[in-house]
Amino acid sequence: MSSDTNVSFKVPSGTKELIAIVPVQNLIGIYNPMPLPPLDQPMVVMKKVIMDGLIKTGIAEIATTGKKVAIGVTDRTRLTPNNEILPILLSELHALGIKDANVTIIIGTGVHTPDSKEDIVKNLGAEIADRIEVLNNRPFEKVHIELGTTSFGTPVQIHHKFADADIKIVTGNIVPCLMAGWTGGGKTVLPGIVSKETIYTNHKLFTDQLEKAGRGSMIGVLPPQNIVRADIEEAATVAGLQMVVNTVLDEENQIVGILAGEHIEVHRDGVAVSGRSLEVTIHEKADIVVAGVGSAGFEISLYQGASRAIQALDNIIKPGGTVIVPCECREGIYEGILKQKYADWMKQMPDPEEIRALTRDDTMPPEEGVVLYTFSWLLHKLNCKMVVVTDGMTQEELRDVHMGHASTLQQAIDEALKDHGPQARVTVLPYAGKVIPKFE
Repeated sequence: MSSDTNVSFKVPSGTKELIAIVPVQNLIGIYNPMPLPPLDQPMVVMKKVIMDGLIKTGIAEIATTGKKVAIGVTDRTRLTPNNEILPILLSELHALGIKDANVTIIIGTGVHTPDSKEDIVKNLGAEIADRIEVLNNRPFEKVHIELGTTSFGTPVQIHHKFADADIKIVTGNIVPCLMAGWTGGGKTVLPGIVSKETIYTNHKLFTDQLEKAGRGSMIGVLPPQNIVRADIEEAATVAGLQMVVNTVLDEENQIVGILAGEHIEVHRDGVAVSGRSLEVTIHEKADIVVAGVGSAGFEISLYQGASRAIQALDNIIKPGGTVIVPCECREGIYEGILKQKYADWMKQMPDPEEIRALTRDDTMPPEEGVVLYTFSWLLHKLNCKMVVVTDGMTQEELRDVHMGHASTLQQAIDEALKDHGPQARVTVLPYAGKVIPKFE
């Protein structure tokens, strides 16, 4: 509820909605994605889109008994409705003659820790998890086959089950991404189901790209300006990816778009759908930005969640400002395999120039350097303070990585207003991880 003196607002965090107030005279605005209508009868639409995709890509012609199928799917950190996509996709493949015994589902973990059995059941559905072979990607193990090299010099070392398949399909969901511009498309291939060497070579392109662009992320940027995304798409093509099934979800995670077909075409069409609702225009820079992650899945860690909340704030916050990020941090600082190493780098918090040098000479793994760069840009280049509202990390743990802690959103706002004074200006982005702010 709002009054003449205060404005009340909500920020989603995990399964909750956090409520806080800001004085009217301090508020620049509350900016949400523009609502898009959810699909009427989404499963009916999905069935038709997938059927059409199998025909358009030529899979319907070659999918006969005995053909091997590999399906790469996003892992527990992503919101792709795989438990809705896979029953329809497998049903259509069965109708073409494909048997369960010839299907393998590969969880696109990249360098995240493997999904547990419980994670897999939640992601895929119990029936599919029980009846289909499901494997986690193992980027540090010798389970990949090299199929070629991209024009950017990235070796395409793909999971052997995917490399050996006759039919190669991936799923994904399209949202803004600090590194690849947008998720979806070929991104389930790279970094999802490739080797450490492939991931690291691709991600090294990121920090050099940012140096040239003079920014902290590449959110919303597509090729040719975004060479990381261009490299991903080349790698997916070299890997033989034949079809993607991508969704666009609203802030309630309802399906507003479903697309299937050739990976680049589907991706660009999905970005066009998503982009219509996610751009917000802001006319004044803020002293304080409240930035929600916008997705409970990404709140698994500080690495996944908070980085997304801050990925597009460069042009809407004043130097020396305060960013407040509600984030559950269910697995703490990082859910990746190299968790302790990443925590050590966060404690050191090198400046962006140092991170570029460290990733170039392989001292710092590029996967970790990508996200560390975004935090470092905010803290070093913009000289901002970052406060995390969480029960998942302690005050001491956050202090060790150069961030503040608050138990409640209101506490964080009140303290920031004291720090910046009575004239402080506040912007609220409840779904900051999903929107693309434009400053005009």
